[in-house]
Amino acid sequence: MPSITKISTALVQANFHWTYVRVYADADGGLYGTGECFFAPGLPAIIAEFGELLQGDEALNIERLVERMRWAASGAGSQSGIIWNAITGIEAALWDLKGKFTGLPVWQLLGGKFRDEARVYLDCHAAGALDAFRRCCR
Repeated sequence: MPSITKISTALVQANFHWTYVRVYADADGGLYGTGECFFAPGLPAIIAEFGELLQGDEALNIERLVERMRWAASGAGSQSGIIWNAITGIEAALWDLKGKFTGLPVWQLLGGKFRDEARVYLDCHAAGALDAFRRCCR
């Protein structure tokens, strides 16, 4: 079973800072999963703290790791907001890692196919840029 070796972040500067998290594990040839945490100031520092907490843990025990982070953050007086931005970004990265490790799509790991099609809502927070998109893509 792969163990977590490192958790890192990357900030993508766009209309605001999008925080991405990557969880690395010690599987053959190295393995990683990537997740997105949305936006919140201070996320990289919180993720770094969780990274220290989870280092060495088994990467495929996702529910246990989420509970571990939840309990670790409970003493900080917050069980919402920015803490969950960090936890859910790490959780998404762990599911991505598990999918790569097992060779299965994440939708299958989460219980299987539910529908054949799904409507998609596009919101890139681009304000006026959406008008240009609408004009060119009709």
